[in-house]
Amino acid sequence: AAVLVIDAADMGDEDAEFALGDVEDHELAWYATQELPFLLELM
Repeated sequence: AAVLVIDAADMGDEDAEFALGDVEDHELAWYATQELPFLLELM
C-alpha cells in the first residue's frame, strides 16, 4: 500500500505520509544468512 502513495506523500498528503511512516517504523524480523555472525556478536 505504501508504494502506491509515495508520490502523494511527496506532494504533502498527510494520510500518505502516515502510511509511509508506518512502513519506515516496521523492523524486519529476519536476517540474511551472511548477517548471522554479526547478529550473534551483538547478543
